[in-house]
Amino acid sequence: MAPAENPAEPRVHVAPDGGPRVADIAVPPGPSLAADCVISEAATRLIEADCERAYLVDADGRPVGLVTAAAVLRSCCVGTAGDRPALSIACRGFGRVDAATPVAEVIPGFREDARERLAVLSVGRLVGVVRRLDVLRVALDGGGRRRPHRLRGPHWRASALSAADR
Repeated sequence: MAPAENPAEPRVHVAPDGGPRVADIAVPPGPSLAADCVISEAATRLIEADCERAYLVDADGRPVGLVTAAAVLRSCCVGTAGDRPALSIACRGFGRVDAATPVAEVIPGFREDARERLAVLSVGRLVGVVRRLDVLRVALDGGGRRRPHRLRGPHWRASALSAADR
C-alpha cells in the first residue's frame, strides 16, 4: 500500500525536458569590479552600491573572484587593506553555472551545498546570479511562472554599476 500524500506538503515539480533554464530565473549580478582593483576601491564600491558582495571580472567580463564586505572589513581591521589587490582577499571557489543549464540540474547542488547563489555565465561572461530561493520557487511551482525582477534598493542604481553591468 502506497503512503498517502499529505496535501499540506508542497510537491516538487520538474518538467521531463528539464523545464526552465537558469537564464530564465537569473537576476542581474549587481555591481562588478575590475579584477585589478585594490581593496580600498572595492570597499568604496561596496559601500556606494549598498551591497554585500561583488564579482571581480577580467577585461572580457569573465568572473575571477568574489569579494565580500566581510573580507574587506577583515582586511581593513587588521590594517592590510590599502593598495593591496582585491583579488588577494577574494574567494575564487565561488559557484558557477552556465545560463543554458536546466534548473532541474542545479537543484541537487543547492540541496547538498551551503552556497546561497551561483554566478550565471554565458560564453564564460558573468550575466547574472541564480539564488537558492529562486531555484526553490521553480521547483515548488513547476517552473510555469517566471518571477519578475524586483530590482530594489540603492545597489541596483545604474550609477553604482560598472560599464560592463549596464
